[in-house]
Amino acid sequence: MPDPLRSSMIRLAASLPKGSSERKALLTVLAGDQEEWVKLYDKLASRQLKTVQVEATGVMGGGTKGLRTFRAGRRTKPRAFSMRGADFIKEGMMVIPVDETTNRSPGAAYRLWKSTKTDTMSGEVTTTISMSIGDMGIMLKGMKP
Repeated sequence: MPDPLRSSMIRLAASLPKGSSERKALLTVLAGDQEEWVKLYDKLASRQLKTVQVEATGVMGGGTKGLRTFRAGRRTKPRAFSMRGADFIKEGMMVIPVDETTNRSPGAAYRLWKSTKTDTMSGEVTTTISMSIGDMGIMLKGMKP
């Protein structure tokens, strides 16, 4: 069974004009190096890395406006749930831009999310990294140490 989120992202990318920044961001995420991003997330969460550089884009001016450096903040407790023949574990981490001097309210904070999906029929495990600002998801274009 195909991943419904991935399928939705492919349909959305196909509906956008060729060459648009939104389409490019979706295609980058679909082809992105998720394994590397998962390793970077884990290292940042365990404090093996002090900072990561992230590039993300979103609607209504959301995003990082180029490559931006973040340090780790508080982590959320992992949440487990089941849906459509799969088990999910989702955990998050607040990330703080090192170039910001004022504190953001938690409702407007940047967050990295690690989602692990286990297909209950095949046992296949898929782990992805995503990003949000407050409750608005933004497209992760790149992540490096």
